[in-house]
Amino acid sequence: MRIAYISDYLADYHLRAGGADWACWRIGELLNNKYFFIEYFTRFPDKKDKNKAKNIHFVPITEDFFPLFIAKYLEVLKWYIWQIDPFALIYFLLKFLWQRPDIVHLHRFRSLTMSPLLAARLLKIPVYFSVYDYWMFCVLETLIDEKNLSCRRFHGLWCWKCTPKKFIFIQQGLLLFRKFIFNLGLYRINRFVVLSTSSLNILTEYGIDKEKITIIPLSYDKKITENPRPESPEENTLLYVGWIQKRKGLDILLKALAIVKSKISSVKLYIIGKEVIWEKQYRLYLEQIIEENNLNDNIIWLGQKSNDEVQKFIRKSEIVIVPEQWGNMSPLIIGEAMFNYRPVIASCLGGIPDFVLDSKTGFLFEPRSISDLAEKIIYLLKNKNIAIQMGDKARELAEKIFSEKTIINKYLDLYFKIKEKN
Repeated sequence: MRIAYISDYLADYHLRAGGADWACWRIGELLNNKYFFIEYFTRFPDKKDKNKAKNIHFVPITEDFFPLFIAKYLEVLKWYIWQIDPFALIYFLLKFLWQRPDIVHLHRFRSLTMSPLLAARLLKIPVYFSVYDYWMFCVLETLIDEKNLSCRRFHGLWCWKCTPKKFIFIQQGLLLFRKFIFNLGLYRINRFVVLSTSSLNILTEYGIDKEKITIIPLSYDKKITENPRPESPEENTLLYVGWIQKRKGLDILLKALAIVKSKISSVKLYIIGKEVIWEKQYRLYLEQIIEENNLNDNIIWLGQKSNDEVQKFIRKSEIVIVPEQWGNMSPLIIGEAMFNYRPVIASCLGGIPDFVLDSKTGFLFEPRSISDLAEKIIYLLKNKNIAIQMGDKARELAEKIFSEKTIINKYLDLYFKIKEKN
């Protein structure tokens, strides 16, 4: 069976590749076996010297033909409403006509737009969609409103209150039609893959038929799943891995760190992550928190790191902190920490409670409660035997939830079932 995997970015090919892009690659490589031949479709690579594999295809998009200052506005227009890129559409039609994939599986496709979806439907090819965030249902992709509270109104004219206060009338005009245009694509998708029960419930609340939704956890690289028990970590060390942006909650962690420092002066926080260009003010806010609380000696900024380097820092740290402030389905870092025998302290939001069992494999904390997070960090740093026990249980749970055999069987069932119907 030939399956086309669609993703804006791919790990090792693009600097902007995030968790969803890593997930796309890992799932594809897991399934690229005697049952399936996976072909990837993505944007042209940032790394010009990267050798292209035979099963990777680079898709031209409109932004490629304009200078950067125009391209960035085209990218914003796609984010809001423009969902058929003419260059991508022609490319996908020609490729799909030639290759005739049995299934087109969408992952993240904001730059590529719904062009592969339209091309597939015109050629009567079934389409799947792996949902890693809520961009298709919310212009901010987080389902968090302007008051930083959970929102289930989904996208509409009211979303301008949450967006940047620029070109408000233009934004309102675009938002007026966003839901209608996105629904034209959403309701033509044959099957949705989500990572948690929380995500399934959100999609059904939006109006997606529950029978079309399947829960399949993320797949992890064998280099991670087969990791032996690590040596003793550095004492009193914490690790944060994620984008440097508000919704990730790094500010909450830094404020909690100030409280932890008052009890454990040697505490150290490693921060791995790439900055987001449109959230420069947030980075300045983080610097302000650090200065005000005299945390400079307790924080090591590491910037963006390769996945192998991330694994080293997980094993180097005692606790992994995931302070999400939106309903993230299943951050990759949680499973990576679990496979490395590390307890996780994470926000009690979205799909996270499906993977972090409170007081068993780690701790859940109230998302905006600085004191709750600080208290749980202090407890584990002062009770290292309990932290080790939690890490052991986390590893056991990871082997059960993210079993390679289970994931392969779920995809086998999913793909062959749609084939039978067609």
